[in-house]
Amino acid sequence: VGLTFGNDGEKISGNGTKLDIAASELDFSIESGGDINVGANIGITFGDSGERIEGDGTDLTIHSSNNLTMDIGGDLTIDVDGGDVYYKDDSTTFFHVRFDSGNTTLFNG
Repeated sequence: VGLTFGNDGEKISGNGTKLDIAASELDFSIESGGDINVGANIGITFGDSGERIEGDGTDLTIHSSNNLTMDIGGDLTIDVDGGDVYYKDDSTTFFHVRFDSGNTTLFNG
């Protein structure tokens, strides 16, 4: 069961468990002040789900099954109110940096 637009195959259909939007090109517009809300513990996936962005209502996780590249034309700002930045490999902390009261401390491990 579906809703078809025009003669080019643009279609919205569902089967009771899944909603499909089919089109040769998708372009979404959100009006001024609008948000796109994704429920807690529901991720946005790319490709085979190896790359995803997901939040639980408190924490946000960006997961990449291989490399994550940030190509920034300007500055990168990391605003960490907690004061600690951890550098890990496979969940093992190699070092972390703490910013506290104007002091910067580097911890090993």
